[in-house]
Amino acid sequence: MLILNIFLTILGLFALVYFESLLFVLIGIKLSLIIFFFLFRKVDSKILFFISFLAFLIFDVIYKFPLGSNILVLAIPLLMYMLISMFISLDFGLVAFLVKTVIFWVYYIILATLPNLFVVGKLGALTWDEVLRAFLRGFLTAIGVFILDYILTGFRKRGKSSQIRLK
Repeated sequence: MLILNIFLTILGLFALVYFESLLFVLIGIKLSLIIFFFLFRKVDSKILFFISFLAFLIFDVIYKFPLGSNILVLAIPLLMYMLISMFISLDFGLVAFLVKTVIFWVYYIILATLPNLFVVGKLGALTWDEVLRAFLRGFLTAIGVFILDYILTGFRKRGKSSQIRLK
C-alpha cells in the first residue's frame, strides 16, 4: 500500500508539472497555487508541505529560477493568509473571495519581481499592465480555489463533513 501511494504521488507530480506548465503558458495561472490553497487545512500539513516542497523545487528548475524562490514567493502570501484567517473566516463568502483574490494578486506581483532580485540583484520593474494582469490572474486563481471548494462540499453532507456522499 505504501509503494502504491509513493507511485501515485510521483505520477501526480508529473501530471501537476505538465498541467501547470500548460496553464501557465496559456493563461498565466499556477495550478500548484490553486491546489496548495485548496488542500491547505484539509490534509495533513506535513504531507502537503513535503509534496509542495518537491513540486516547487521542480518548478524552480523548469522556470530557471534560483532554487527555493518559488517556496519563498509562496511563503509570503501563505503567511498573509494565516494572519488574516485568525481574524476572518476564509472558508466561504464574498469577504473570503476578496481576501483570497488580494492574496493571490500579491503572489503574482511578487512572482514577477522577486526572482529577478535573486538573479540580477534588482527588483523587477512593474508596469500598470503587469499589475492588472496579476490582478486578473489572482481573480482567476481565487475562482479556481472556490470552484474546487464548491465541488468538495457537493460530495459531503452538511453537518457530517467526514462522510462523503454521491448525488
